[in-house]
Amino acid sequence: MMNRDLYKKFLPLLLLFVLVKFIPQDLCAGSSYTLDDLDERPLYEVLEELGETYQVFFSYEPSLVKGVYVDFDIRREEKLESAVNRLLAKTNFTYDLVDEKFLVVYRMDKKGRKKANKIRKKFEQIRNLEKDGDLSIQRNSDNPQLQALNILSSIKKSKRRAAGPGEITGVVTDKATGEELLYANVQLEGTSFGTSTDEAGEFTIHQIPPGDYNLVATYVGYKQKSTPVTVVDGETLEVNIELEYEGVQGEEVIVSAQASGQMGAINEQLNSNTIKNVVSEDRIKDVPDANAAESVSRLPGLSLIRSGGEGQKVAIRGISPKYNVMQVNGVRMQSTDRNDRSVDLNMISPNILSGIEVTKALTADMDADAVGGTVNLKIGKAAEGLNGNFSLQGGYGSLANTFGNYRATGFLSNRFFNDKLGVQVSGFLDNYNRNSDVLTAGYAINEIDIEVDGMIPIDLNNVSITDRITDRLRTGGSLVFDFELSNGSIIMNNFISNLAQDQQTQSNNLSLNGNQWRAAASDSESSNTVISNAIQGEFDFSFFSMDFSISNSISNQLGDNLNMEIAIASNSAGFTTPSLEEPRGVTPSQLPGCSSGSKWRK
Repeated sequence: MMNRDLYKKFLPLLLLFVLVKFIPQDLCAGSSYTLDDLDERPLYEVLEELGETYQVFFSYEPSLVKGVYVDFDIRREEKLESAVNRLLAKTNFTYDLVDEKFLVVYRMDKKGRKKANKIRKKFEQIRNLEKDGDLSIQRNSDNPQLQALNILSSIKKSKRRAAGPGEITGVVTDKATGEELLYANVQLEGTSFGTSTDEAGEFTIHQIPPGDYNLVATYVGYKQKSTPVTVVDGETLEVNIELEYEGVQGEEVIVSAQASGQMGAINEQLNSNTIKNVVSEDRIKDVPDANAAESVSRLPGLSLIRSGGEGQKVAIRGISPKYNVMQVNGVRMQSTDRNDRSVDLNMISPNILSGIEVTKALTADMDADAVGGTVNLKIGKAAEGLNGNFSLQGGYGSLANTFGNYRATGFLSNRFFNDKLGVQVSGFLDNYNRNSDVLTAGYAINEIDIEVDGMIPIDLNNVSITDRITDRLRTGGSLVFDFELSNGSIIMNNFISNLAQDQQTQSNNLSLNGNQWRAAASDSESSNTVISNAIQGEFDFSFFSMDFSISNSISNQLGDNLNMEIAIASNSAGFTTPSLEEPRGVTPSQLPGCSSGSKWRK
């Protein structure tokens, strides 16, 4: 009887234990506590324990892993990668393994990958120092914080045994968004040491004597920031700078998407060691220019030589195009004109460009024959993550009454192998009808008939009517590979562009000088192709920087013309112009060789 009572008392407790212990956790989502919670530990503790067990270093951002708990047990003889995969499987974190010794833990988003990429570069620098014998890293069991090598504290310096000048490296970013600021100015106050950030927002100042300095960062549209730093012999000091956006009180303006891109362009101009103007990628894509020449002409001091209603060649500060140099990513383009060394820019679509630089003053590293200046069409490299942009446009030509005008552009890029290898491909195809009707007239001074008041009348000399039917087809594209190294990068860019033109011309010309009439017709086809290939590299060493370029540039022109001309014999009487009392009221019958009611037909 007593056993039966005890059974009734303990049975509910036993059932409760079984339910709590074995029901899946997702079915108990509304509960505040489960028995499993008692086994969970902070993620950073488990990472440190794994690091001690496998003798590796984990890097992570403490603020991200704070408050993250995991239920994990270390299994003997389990491989490192298997253990880490099992640990992070139920979290939103992932990792990268560098040289089988360093592991970078980060969130699986774009911002996390960007931060991980920077830390990966630091680990590669540490690995290179260990290989050279300049640095030795071992785990310290007494200080677990040093074991983690987290992103905010441990990886700040890389010390060298050999004494010498120090250097400062870092990144300049927007404090609000975290985006890198391109071409920001960074210098040590009161010295000649300084530099500007590159396209990744990074900077390095070499050969700095030891001492205390103020590191000043400036950027147009942002508040200036001064940071005290101490440079030590043989050490690399990392200083990351965050700038705050500065608003300017003024009249009401309309801000477009060009603003951020133009800020970078303006800062690039300010930090240039020569006279330079820059058009940003945002501005190029925001304005529907027909070709690259039209985009370049928006800069001050540049004018266009037009053909068929669109820009063809660029004159810098009034100097003929044949005295200017055109480049693609720093590679000189060959002449597209059979008579001089000028280059047509109407064959290049602006949609594939990442920027345009115009240099108006020569420096020692530039071609000496660029008397007028240099135009550099920039094609950027792949950004992080998968990016794509495709567009299709159509148009109507009223003169030809055609809907055959169109433009198609495409862009696709991605990075692979932990963002080390970048691949970017872009292309364009457009067709435009450039028909035109041209009426020209010539005038001459009639010295025979001088009016009483001393005015010399000006009479009509010749009239010309021309009808042009023109179709232009532009095709081209680019393929860019780049590879990021620990101390530099290598980029291979390939570019091709072609402009094919088909034109029929009919013209009629009447000259009153001898009563001449002439008619002409022509049919011409032309093709202009430019090809550019280059392998370029930039490397940053402790005491100097180095860059190289191996390039190839080809220009090819093809043409086929058929001309026909009909004319009547000239009147030997020479120039005869009637003396008219009312020149403004002249009729066709009063002109020599013409009769009233005559018509011109195309």
